[in-house]
Amino acid sequence: MLLIITDGVISDMADTKRAIVYASALPYSIIIVGVGSADFSAMDALDCDSGLLRDQEGHVAQRDIVQFVPFRSFETVSVSFVFTFISVACIHCYVVDIRSVLHHVD
Repeated sequence: MLLIITDGVISDMADTKRAIVYASALPYSIIIVGVGSADFSAMDALDCDSGLLRDQEGHVAQRDIVQFVPFRSFETVSVSFVFTFISVACIHCYVVDIRSVLHHVD
């Protein structure tokens, strides 16, 4: 699992999508936490809740491995709640990773 905490936008979206599509075949998950007031619409594009990510060459991710969390949505709640939320997201990603590994073992 990779946890990314960022305060900015993605400047190399094509390379980022390519890397995520490649990593989607591996038991790997990415959690991105956006902090600050930047425009994080690109992060939402990586968190493909409505379909699988596609890179510029047309390769499609095998599964959704990115979870984006905008920290500003949780600024008014306690720090312990935020850590609990991120922990649950990590556990969810871990379970998905294990299922994908077991699927390939069968």
